[in-house]
Amino acid sequence: MEKKDTPFKRRLDQMEDEEARIEGIFEEEIMDSTKQCREAAAYKKLNHAQTTKEHKNKART
Repeated sequence: MEKKDTPFKRRLDQMEDEEARIEGIFEEEIMDSTKQCREAAAYKKLNHAQTTKEHKNKART
């Protein structure tokens, strides 16, 4: 025969589920912010390269 879950055990399971859900949300936010930082850095790098080319072209003329 199988023992029934006690209220305490059920409460522990619910807390673990809640912690896992919160952890997943934070991981998702970290991944999103990392992606945004990479995109911003790539844009900044591209923009800097373009600006440098423009300055060189102005200096030549």
